[in-house]
Amino acid sequence: MGGSGSGRHGYRSTVEDSLTLSVFFLQRNGVLTGGWRNLSWWRNDEKTSEIGVQGEGGTLLLSYTKTLGGEKHSIQDMVCLETTPAYFGGERYWFKCPRCDKRRGKLHLPGGALHFLCRECHTLTYTSSNESGKYGRLFRLIAADSGMSPKGLRRGFKRILSG
Repeated sequence: MGGSGSGRHGYRSTVEDSLTLSVFFLQRNGVLTGGWRNLSWWRNDEKTSEIGVQGEGGTLLLSYTKTLGGEKHSIQDMVCLETTPAYFGGERYWFKCPRCDKRRGKLHLPGGALHFLCRECHTLTYTSSNESGKYGRLFRLIAADSGMSPKGLRRGFKRILSG
């Protein structure tokens, strides 16, 4: 077990397993216009994480504690905000990723990181992307035994499953 070639190749941390801050959520709930708010993440009716957020003058102050490797880190990050004109009037807010400085709607904090950054900077993917080739080896083995192509076999299974 655990020898050469074992394990999931190409598996990366996912957006779904990370804490996500959405600028659209913060704007809708009045966080960007000033004042201090505490926000929480919940899973199965249990609070998993909490963050203090203060929006003021084109910036957002994030204050949170993160435990990494058994060590507690008290983090205070400043995230710049940018606005663009909205199609039907008003303004649309965006985060500026603290690392790459690109305009983003969401910032993420995966398990092994200390700072909220964009999906690309954390090299995060989506669960569906990690699972897209999940049964490829099985289809290749069955196809080899049946004399069909793996692609044709997969298409046949999709037709059967879709009814």
